[in-house]
Amino acid sequence: MAGPPKSSGPLTFGPFQLNRETGDLKKGDSRLRLSSQLFRILVLLLERRNEVVTREELRNAIWTNGTFVDYEHSLNTAVNRLRSLLCDSAENPRYIETVPGRGYRFIGTIEYPSPRPGGGAGEMAKPRRNGLLVAVASVCAVLLIVPAVAVYKRHTGVVAEFSEASEVIRLTANSGLTTFPSISRDGKLVAYASDRNAEGRSDLYVQNVAGGSVVRITSDGEGNTMPDFSPDGSKVIFASHHNDGGIFEIPAFGGPARPIAANGRNPKYSPAGSMIAFWRGTASVAASVPGSGTAWVIPSSGGQPRRIGGTLAVARSPMWLPDSKHLVVIGYDSTRAFETAHIDWWVVSTSDDEVVRLPLRRTLVEAGLSTNGTSRTPAPSVPSPACWLPGDSSIVFSTGTGDTINLWSGGFSMAEMALTGKLIRKTRGAGNERYASCSAGGDIAFANQDDLRQVWSIPNLSASPEDGMKALTTGQVSHENPAISLNEHSLAFTVSGGSSRPASIWMQVLGAATESEVTPSRDDQRYPAIDHAGNRVAYSVYEAAGRSIYVSGPGTAAQRVCEHCVRATDWSWDDKSLLIFAGTPYRLESLQLASGERRVLLSNPNQHLLYGRFSPDNKWVSFTKRLDESQGEIFLARVSGQSAAGERDWISIATAGGDDWANWSVDGQTIYYSTNRDGHTCFWAQRLHPITKHPIGDAVAVRHLHGRLSFDHAGWAIGRSRMFVSLLERTGSVWLIRGHSR
Repeated sequence: MAGPPKSSGPLTFGPFQLNRETGDLKKGDSRLRLSSQLFRILVLLLERRNEVVTREELRNAIWTNGTFVDYEHSLNTAVNRLRSLLCDSAENPRYIETVPGRGYRFIGTIEYPSPRPGGGAGEMAKPRRNGLLVAVASVCAVLLIVPAVAVYKRHTGVVAEFSEASEVIRLTANSGLTTFPSISRDGKLVAYASDRNAEGRSDLYVQNVAGGSVVRITSDGEGNTMPDFSPDGSKVIFASHHNDGGIFEIPAFGGPARPIAANGRNPKYSPAGSMIAFWRGTASVAASVPGSGTAWVIPSSGGQPRRIGGTLAVARSPMWLPDSKHLVVIGYDSTRAFETAHIDWWVVSTSDDEVVRLPLRRTLVEAGLSTNGTSRTPAPSVPSPACWLPGDSSIVFSTGTGDTINLWSGGFSMAEMALTGKLIRKTRGAGNERYASCSAGGDIAFANQDDLRQVWSIPNLSASPEDGMKALTTGQVSHENPAISLNEHSLAFTVSGGSSRPASIWMQVLGAATESEVTPSRDDQRYPAIDHAGNRVAYSVYEAAGRSIYVSGPGTAAQRVCEHCVRATDWSWDDKSLLIFAGTPYRLESLQLASGERRVLLSNPNQHLLYGRFSPDNKWVSFTKRLDESQGEIFLARVSGQSAAGERDWISIATAGGDDWANWSVDGQTIYYSTNRDGHTCFWAQRLHPITKHPIGDAVAVRHLHGRLSFDHAGWAIGRSRMFVSLLERTGSVWLIRGHSR
């Protein structure tokens, strides 16, 4: 459809009027401040109404050759500023629609500067009747306004507002990933994890905030990350894959590292410095799955760790409160998975099992903010508490507004051990701002980080880092959960559109460069499993009442085949049944598609069994048994008809993480699996006896992933000659906000 004529004269849309001659944008009688960049973007979108304007076209229109700027981040920022001025949102656009992986499109109705043929101007878009406010003062023109803020400030007890403008400083500018900053309590030093070394592996660095040289304080590249300064700034605690993984302490400017605890994440010194808190679990497993995380404390001088919040089914991401006696955790208090009403922030004590619920989730809902924080799936969750901000008496966290993730704080009363209901937005960027760390003076260090996942093909038994690897998907949206047909003709995967669009299932014909969406839906779709012929896909749909499994194919109607089922992981060799997991704890079931009959194949009353895969002859099943919050074990079990061997006859293949799984070779004589046995999640192969399926010899490495391309459990599949893996590439830098105490 053609846009407005490219003549001079004002263009009117909704309550706004743009004068293309003067560059003025008005809302009613109010003049809104519009920068030259925003003006050019708006004119280009208006003049090509209902057409996709690509990111490249916008970039060329805004920045000339020779301009040095982070184009992707700056364009995101500019579009979000424009949406802010127009009271628009990425989630429910009235004017500017995001077209994932391509660009943007103006979808509003425009009133032209002169009547159209036939008389009458174009119909005006009807203004919303929710009393949204637009701030247009000198600083407010750059704010990203959350439309729900004004509504909920007026109609509920939740107050959401913006903090005062503060100085923002970029502390790192190297390529690759620099993340997980920790600012010292006096605000003079910042530590962070970075892959800036030549090997592209994660080590720890410390630098002075005021400038000067950067000191590398670890050098083994063993996934050293998540640093935290001691209260006096003399030491740094961190998580590492070194020596089978755990928590370590090191002098702030380098030296011998001292082991503190095995198997831990996100360590934090108490404000008094005498204790260290951390949690154990697999970050890729949803926090609303019972048993997916436990919180612990240990004396900083050494000793045995002690579990806290033990009455909760899950306790993750502990953050100290200023009394050094209590912590805030992500907690879940149901024995059943994915129950939204049971996940929230909780206050836990270091001295007893007392827990107090903090209604953060309800507060976020009432303020119109995302409840899932930085989680990439819609499974029930809440943001991780990041740090205590003394000047605000508040807790800082990251959560989404549209396609961006910003820092927010929630007011907290120590006297009442309760949230005050006041939310303050701390950052206004258009990226993904996370991992906040607070100084005693109110400065906040944080990472601006982008995570992008693409599907790659990798030759099966090739351990060379670059040998034969090929990216099969591209673009600025993530592609996850690949599934491949037996003939390697059809590839299915999840396209994650960000928080503004639901994830959907797509299919690609390999070699033909053609892709098609399987079945459009308003609900998130994930985890495809493709049949052997490559014609049908089973996948999970996140419906309001819970997860269900659907079966569909290009051009065919989707059919719900299993309600309240978590996930289908494989098809039987004759494509007549699905292997699924469901229940609490998870159990493996066979689902007959013709009759809908479900039969339990494998179960354990206390532990999750999941990620089942049929052998090529349908006589065996591989699966993962979760042993605890962090560890799993991969087993094989013989299948006869609709039943499987008892637990004492299961064959152990390998120890692994709780989110690892196995896939069979086409001949059934090799089992491939992911595991972090070398400190990084890599792929291994184990030869099997052709009859008994017991392991033969030692496992061999198929693909090591120790550098900037990594596997973070976003899915993989095996074909006749290749693996198909969703690999993650992270980029990020560290920033500092000055003077945030109020």
